[in-house]
Amino acid sequence: MIITKQSDYGIRLMLALAEANEPLTTRKVAETHNIPMAFLHKVVSNLVRAKLLDTKRGVGGGMVISKQLEEISLYDIVLAIEGEMVINDCKLNGKPCRNIPHCAIHDVMDDITNEVIRRFSEISLAQLLEKQKRKPSYLRFHQHSIIPMVESRH
Repeated sequence: MIITKQSDYGIRLMLALAEANEPLTTRKVAETHNIPMAFLHKVVSNLVRAKLLDTKRGVGGGMVISKQLEEISLYDIVLAIEGEMVINDCKLNGKPCRNIPHCAIHDVMDDITNEVIRRFSEISLAQLLEKQKRKPSYLRFHQHSIIPMVESRH
């Protein structure tokens, strides 16, 4: 499974847009959330292509979420950015693995992959926003900023 920094940025972007509930520019999001513009443009492009995000040009323009928050799962965001989740190398190259008939690892890895997908699919953007609002850092930043900083693990 490849969940890269881009997925982290994508989730943070979608969370910022959900919280703002109005169009935000890429510049504002990049500055507020410390996301490099080069990464942000690629993430935005992937999310627009997946129809999770819309962009509007001009005065009052910016990025907006294109669906209801309850309709977007973390898996939808990661899938838009990374593609299908797999955790073992033999599934990454798209060719059948010659070890399948005598390798128990495939079954175990498939089960783990399915469990991870299930967990990511269970969490909606609306649920993530509610969790974020309960964080002490959210309350502290929200008092001083229109858009709270979403603290990253990295």
